[in-house]
Amino acid sequence: MTWWREYTKSRIDKKELAPRREREAVPFFGRELFFEDPWRAFERMHSQMDDMFSQVFSNLPEAVRFREPLADVQETDKEIKVTVELPGVRKEDIGVHVEGDVLAVEASTETVSERKEGGFYRKERGYSSFRRAFSLPSEVHPDKAKSSFKNGVLEVVLPKKERGLGGVFSLKVD
Repeated sequence: MTWWREYTKSRIDKKELAPRREREAVPFFGRELFFEDPWRAFERMHSQMDDMFSQVFSNLPEAVRFREPLADVQETDKEIKVTVELPGVRKEDIGVHVEGDVLAVEASTETVSERKEGGFYRKERGYSSFRRAFSLPSEVHPDKAKSSFKNGVLEVVLPKKERGLGGVFSLKVD
């Protein structure tokens, strides 16, 4: 039940509103015409649209779905540690860049599926990529930063600095 139905039902129960009629018969030249409550029609359309979109996006193959990677940013008094989950991504497909107080992580994946049945051959390719930027809580030494990638988890450690250097630095992923 949607919040609107609950709210309306509670107001009807408190006798603040008259109960809604779903259909109303109106005489018209010896016949009855039925008019539906317009709000009921909107609620039905909203429900049908929700069902349609949930069916469309739940049936997409895994290679087409978009998922932003989960990340944690931890700050200590000496460094900032950023951990990003990148399942299914190869180390060679990851890019890590630091510019000022922004850390950017980008990656791409490619999936290939082949199927041979009877007299036909089917080969599909899926590509996905993402880029996520993190605003760092304080300035860092990008030239002293270290990154590692193990078991689908990227870890970037950035030592803090007092003030000074600027520019764009790319990191090598170990």
